Order: sequence, then structure tokens, then C-alpha cells
Amino acid sequence: MLKPYPGRWIDEDTLPGFQQEALDFMHQVQRVSEELMICFARGLHFEDDYFVKAHDVGRTDSQTVCRLLHYFETPRLSNPNGEVFHRAGAHADWDFLTLLFQKAGQSGLEICPGREVSTSFGYGDAWTKVEPDAERNAIGWLCILVHELAQLTHPAVCNVGDQLMAWSDDRFKSTFHRVKAPSDPDDYYGERYSIVFFNQPCKDAKIQGPLKKYPLVTGEEFTKNAMSRNYKALQEKLGGEEGQKPQAADQAPVVSVQS
Repeated sequence: MLKPYPGRWIDEDTLPGFQQEALDFMHQVQRVSEELMICFARGLHFEDDYFVKAHDVGRTDSQTVCRLLHYFETPRLSNPNGEVFHRAGAHADWDFLTLLFQKAGQSGLEICPGREVSTSFGYGDAWTKVEPDAERNAIGWLCILVHELAQLTHPAVCNVGDQLMAWSDDRFKSTFHRVKAPSDPDDYYGERYSIVFFNQPCKDAKIQGPLKKYPLVTGEEFTKNAMSRNYKALQEKLGGEEGQKPQAADQAPVVSVQS
């Protein structure tokens, strides 16, 4: 049972019925996720409910997250140099399994299939567009039919995350993906909406594959390590960009004002 967190919901007067509709949707997506977890558990020779128990969203230490994403409309501008920018840079999700719901016609998602890429973020490798298609569902960016999805408004793109990759001793590999900003004539320039359901294990879940390729860590430790790694990479990138900027001779020092 998904438990709503107090203070995290839009006021009922502002958007009537939002909380209940959101919870109903999340329950359906959770059921789909659990069906997939059973498949992965069987493939790895775990008990059928092994991953389902580890992702019990009824517990207070559940880390599963649902996000509603909105990308603003982009003006059509001349692009003679063919520059390409991204609304979400190349990355792999650190969760167990991601279910993404997109609106038909609102393209932008691209993937770099496989894990054998030339660099850590797949630069220089082939990227493939994933067009929202109401006739297909995908897992690990491959097509699969899940009967529960028939009850949902839109099909889902299902992506293996880093946690499942570690839990399977790299048998199931997480996929690099990104969201491209529109720049080509046939790109979608309007507002883009998507819903992302990140299946993340409870904080005390023990993550280690059958072959014990990686040291055992808890769900909380895995999340903390991933966030720390991403934050460090961001700081290094920002530091590098700052070092390339010319410094004004009379630049005032940065100070912190505390009350």
C-alpha cells in the first residue's frame, strides 16, 4: 500500500482529486513493477517475491519515487551550425527499474543501447530516438507486453537501472539515455510532459547478486553513494567551467550572509 506523505500534496481546493488520482495511478504502476520484478527474480534464481519484498512501498523506509516532469515549449530558431543541446544530459538511472510514461507525439528521449560504450557517458556512440508509441511497450528499451499496462492510459518505457545491474552481477545492464532539446526541423518543439516511476529498494534492503561480484550494500547506502557520485561530478564540471572564465581584477569576494 502506497502511503501519502503529509505536506507533499497539492491542496485539494487548488487541484481537486489530484492526490487520489495520483495514488491510483501509482498503485497500478507498482503492480506492473512487481510483475516485472518476479520475472527478474526468476531469471536470477531468486525466490519469486525476492525483489517485491525489497521494494515494499507500504514501509516508511521505502525509497520509490514518482515524478511529474514538464519541459517548456522551445521556440523555433535558426540553427545554421547544427548545434545540439540536451534538456537532460546522458545518464543511467541508479534505481532498480524505471517506468516512463510519455504522451504520443512528444519526442525527445534518446538511448545509447548496450553498455560497451567508448566513454562513461557514451559520447561518440550511436544514439537512437525513442518515439512515444501507443502501440508498444518497452523494457530495457526492448519490446514486451505486460497485461497490467492495458489498464493504464499510456504505454510505458521500462528501463533497467544501476541497482538491478549490480543485483544481477551485470547480467542486466543499465542503459544510457538523455532528453534532446529540439533543434532539427522534425523535432517536437511544444511543451513536453512525462511521468517517471523510479522503483528503489527499501533502505535496509541488501543488494548483492548471486555471484557476489560487488560488495554487499544496503538500499540506503546505494542511493547515498549514487547521489554523492553525481554531486561530485557536477562540482568538478562546474569547477572546470569556472576555471575557464576570465576573472575580473576588481572582483569582490563572495561572502555568506547568515541571520
